[in-house]
Amino acid sequence: MEYKELGIGNKINMLRVKDAEGNRTQSKQYISQMLDLDAVHKIAKIAMPIENKVIVPLEIGDIYRIIIYTSNGLFQCMCKIMKRYKEEGLYVLDVSLMGKLEKFQRRQYFRLLCDITLVHRLETDEEVTLKKLIEEDDFENDRMKRLCIEEYNNLKFEWMDGEVVDLSGGGIRFKCSMEYQPESIVVVKMPVIYDDTGSLVPVRTRIIRSSRDFGGSYTQYDVRGEFVGLNSKTREKLVRYIFDEQRRRMKR
Repeated sequence: MEYKELGIGNKINMLRVKDAEGNRTQSKQYISQMLDLDAVHKIAKIAMPIENKVIVPLEIGDIYRIIIYTSNGLFQCMCKIMKRYKEEGLYVLDVSLMGKLEKFQRRQYFRLLCDITLVHRLETDEEVTLKKLIEEDDFENDRMKRLCIEEYNNLKFEWMDGEVVDLSGGGIRFKCSMEYQPESIVVVKMPVIYDDTGSLVPVRTRIIRSSRDFGGSYTQYDVRGEFVGLNSKTREKLVRYIFDEQRRRMKR
């Protein structure tokens, strides 16, 4: 998708992902507006956010995920804060648009209300590193490859229980006792998707929002996330489950 889809005046939602050093930070969301755009060099001039009637001078170098509201729908990409200054009485930011501009779908799939259990955990840096090494398959010899695979298979994880609230082919909403940060990757397993051996399939989920739920007698959080890296076979199984369950309920 080309950046020419964007235009002056577009509303922008900004979610902080990383600081200037590349470290994940506590997520913070802001509202801004497109003031000017250089689509060729992928530089946008946007309004400095205002929070509680106070201008927020975002830190130079910080990385944000942004969602832009246009006449042709919603689009998303990453951006980096490059410069902040005052121009003709307005406080503005120059941001560098990063990666591809993607269409943002709010409701890409039908959502099924659920009352099923799941287990979940935060994805670890160690498993990400080992998995990347295995996928790249650039080992000095077969022994090194075998040792890496064994180390990955022997990783121990602490799974926690939760309850699914609703489910779709693209994402999930669930309740749990863990407060996950937006943009973190969480692995979930549900008694809905099984592999050929009958084991539950782990699904990587990018957290969109996590908010405190004050309705119960103990602390829990309402978590919303979208599935990432889901292959077509697994997604087909998930969508088939949702379709069959909806049809079963309609026959009651």
